[in-house]
Amino acid sequence: PPPFSPRTRHTRLVSDWSSDVCSSDLTLQPFDLMLNRTNSTDSSHGYSFIGLAGVAFETVFMFLICFGNGLVFAAFIRNESLRTLTNYYILQLAIADFGVGLLMPMHIAMYLFPQMLKNIDLCMFRYTSMLWLLGASIMSLVAMTWDRFSAVTQPLRYQEKLTTKQYFISVFVVW
Repeated sequence: PPPFSPRTRHTRLVSDWSSDVCSSDLTLQPFDLMLNRTNSTDSSHGYSFIGLAGVAFETVFMFLICFGNGLVFAAFIRNESLRTLTNYYILQLAIADFGVGLLMPMHIAMYLFPQMLKNIDLCMFRYTSMLWLLGASIMSLVAMTWDRFSAVTQPLRYQEKLTTKQYFISVFVVW
């Protein structure tokens, strides 16, 4: 094909993006600098205090995310009065955030063991899942905001406007 055809441009863009996202040759990653490593394959350098503190912070944060959202699940299971359509938006947000917390061990492992970045499938799964869950989290916040906006600006018509069908449409749009 000609050098500037749309197909070669697309292939070049995709290969540039995938090489930025997933390192197949184990070049220096940004987190390596924080961990005080000069080369991902060089095992003679140890971890810096700042790098280990960052990993410890992410680990604690992961447990807090899972624990906090687990409390939301428990509240919904135990307390039937919380199961209103409005509160299901909160449950939807908790599900998305819990998923982010479950993916954090893979995120931490890939920073600590950069050879995992050679597995393109694992790397793409990590990025795709994280983007999907973070997008669902943000869209859940947007849906909650719209719900509360409708309740405040149209208080007399709100109950008739918020139907189960409308809620399930918003769940479909969010996920």
